[in-house]
Amino acid sequence: MRPAFGALVLALCSSLVASLPSATPGYRVKESVAPPRGWTKGDEPAADHVIVLRIGLPQHNFNVLEQHLFEVSDPDHARYGEYLSKEKVEELVAPHPSSLEAVNKWLASYGLEETDLARSPAKDWVTIKVPVKTVEKMLDTKYNVWKHTASGDVLVRTTSYSLPAELYDYIDVIQPTTMFGRLRTARSTIVWNDDEDLSSAAAAKVGAITDTASGAVVDASCNRTITIKCLQQLYNAEGYTPLATVKNSIGITGYLEQFANIQDLQSFYTDQRPDALNTSFNFVSVNGGINDQNLTLSGAEAALDVQFAFGLSYPVNSTFWSTAGRPPFTPDDRTPTNTNDVTSVGGTQSVPEVAVSRFFSGGGFSDYFPRPSYQERAVKKFLSTLPKGLYKDLYNPEGRGFPDVAAQGDRYRIFLRGVVRSIGGTSASSPTFAGIVALLNDHRLRSHRPPLGFLNPLLYTRGLAGFNDITSGKNPGCGTEGFNATAGWDPVTGLGTPNFGKLKDLL
Repeated sequence: MRPAFGALVLALCSSLVASLPSATPGYRVKESVAPPRGWTKGDEPAADHVIVLRIGLPQHNFNVLEQHLFEVSDPDHARYGEYLSKEKVEELVAPHPSSLEAVNKWLASYGLEETDLARSPAKDWVTIKVPVKTVEKMLDTKYNVWKHTASGDVLVRTTSYSLPAELYDYIDVIQPTTMFGRLRTARSTIVWNDDEDLSSAAAAKVGAITDTASGAVVDASCNRTITIKCLQQLYNAEGYTPLATVKNSIGITGYLEQFANIQDLQSFYTDQRPDALNTSFNFVSVNGGINDQNLTLSGAEAALDVQFAFGLSYPVNSTFWSTAGRPPFTPDDRTPTNTNDVTSVGGTQSVPEVAVSRFFSGGGFSDYFPRPSYQERAVKKFLSTLPKGLYKDLYNPEGRGFPDVAAQGDRYRIFLRGVVRSIGGTSASSPTFAGIVALLNDHRLRSHRPPLGFLNPLLYTRGLAGFNDITSGKNPGCGTEGFNATAGWDPVTGLGTPNFGKLKDLL
């Protein structure tokens, strides 16, 4: 059996080598992929089909930029809070002059002049519009029309492209070439509570309860519906009024036609934040994005985000960015929460707070990103409490742990299309935590200190004592009970929920 197996491996390897693309003399294969599952190769595109080609050049000093990021985000570093200007960042990520020279010469050889090029501010991206036949010559490749069997989506793509050998190290990536990503309707993380009694009488349920994690005394109605007042009480922010300083702001991004309706916002303010009535937010369009004010088009995600993030942080300056969400610019609001450079927010519910159970809080360990240094101690401490061999091979103990923090995530009382609704999801937890951060920035600015930047290194050091530790609940999955919320950081509720009163003194 062993010789036969060896012969099979040899045959497979020989077949693989034979199938690898070979470049024209003087060219080197830059990227080659197998035809993706579900896509069928069709005819060649029309010769005059125009491709918007984006060319990415190596960012010369990216490692230096990363060093700056961690230095200005480290509360124990002398440069903490000394953030770089936009111009300085662009200077650091700019390509080496030799890269620019080589790419410019290559483009010029195909008759492209400077006026034909669109460059990013740092000049690390070059965009050109050229006929497909020209692109095929430039990249020593052949494009075809590919169709996705299930959706019917059609793309003009190739499975391999090459670059002149002398240009190979001066370019990182060129697209669209081998990327077959397709537009998909974004799945909402909203959870509806349509069986709830949303009357004003129910929301005003009398009495009080004490949260065991924070010691906060909270209206009894907060176990039925979450309002701005509930969050202020629960997270020790009641009575704090931020200054409307021009140096402080909070922003929400709207993707794929999520419109934030101002009429709904005014109804929400009337209901929960009357001092903010008749105020609104700034609007910024990205790539032709709009914010349609037709009440019937109001988006649940957008309504939840602007009403609670802006309502909790009022009167901090607020902005809503809307992206068009259509080619050639296709933003994605589902960037992985397990990357090292975001603050991941999990969900809690009820008073006293426990890990949310009606939907997944979003915790675990990354298979792709290694554990960052800022959470090394906290995550190792959690792992040391697990029974040996627990969930072996079901998670990556060396991966980035998430979430970092948590906040209430269920039964939020919002206005949507003129009607009171009760919704939940970690989509609710994130704008809540963002609102608390805006208040912290206000406190720092009025103390003549810079606003908070990248949060995580600070949260895992000086900020530890500023969280309400959630020690009840779990995140079942993969046919197991999952991890438990425990003392300290855990992959269910992170460090816990924010205590604004403590955090503002610590940070």
